Amino acid sequence: MMHEFSGRVFCAGLAGSPPRACSPMVSSPSLHSNELTRATVKQMVREEQALELDDILFRRTPRGWDEDMGLGILSQLANWLGEELGWSATERSDAIDRYKRRIKHQYSFNTPTTKGEVAIAAESRRS
Repeated sequence: MMHEFSGRVFCAGLAGSPPRACSPMVSSPSLHSNELTRATVKQMVREEQALELDDILFRRTPRGWDEDMGLGILSQLANWLGEELGWSATERSDAIDRYKRRIKHQYSFNTPTTKGEVAIAAESRRS
């Protein structure tokens, strides 16, 4: 992420140290990792103010750029994020719908509705 790198370079220039040494977010388990766990989602909400599924899937982890654009973990992520933010079942469903609308609108990605359709869609993009 360009803004992230630029911030580290700027911070390093001020501190007179290498870029990685000045940013506390570099050590964050959420950044640059495909791993999403209940604990990392909790950290993202409490320490990094993550509030939306697309924020986590595209900005805080690279999972939104997976072949399925994060759909494989979307439901579980919505549950973890919803638990942390106190979302009702309706709010979780609305968040999932917002995410699917976003990837359809911004990336022309038609969201499959079943796991079988997800696998077929991923396979067709590989060819």
